[in-house]
Amino acid sequence: IVDIEFILQYLCIKNSCFEFGKSIEEMIDKISYIKEVRFLKATYEYFTKILNLTRLIPNDIKDKLVVLKFLLKQDNLEFKIKKLQDKVSTIFDMYFQE
Repeated sequence: IVDIEFILQYLCIKNSCFEFGKSIEEMIDKISYIKEVRFLKATYEYFTKILNLTRLIPNDIKDKLVVLKFLLKQDNLEFKIKKLQDKVSTIFDMYFQE
């Protein structure tokens, strides 16, 4: 989530749409034409949903992953998360690797 926010903030600054006091969601609407921005926004929302659901699962439940799979109706949740993480890393490297 932090990497996604960082990339989106960088793209807002690079494309002159960064404004103090505005949320990242408001700023990125101006650069939603960039393919990576749409992907990053959707991934950010998905990861935030997972994080929020995880917080709602009681601590005494040992295998939170099973509950998440059930709530999200996804048997291959680990694979999907890993695939999204890899894509975010690729985008990060695209903008910040020399």
